[in-house]
Amino acid sequence: MNIIKSRLHNQIGNKWLNNCLVTYIEREIFNQVDNETIIQHFQNMKNKKRSTFKI
Repeated sequence: MNIIKSRLHNQIGNKWLNNCLVTYIEREIFNQVDNETIIQHFQNMKNKKRSTFKI
């Protein structure tokens, strides 16, 4: 059970780290996106899994 938990934790951590790195590397593009646009996008999402998004 601990091995499964560790692998799952590592996968979640890697996915989060990857998303953060993409945001940092492409920060010039992300800085051009209005915060209101992002907020509206998340509010319009129907499912509760909001960890990934496409703009």
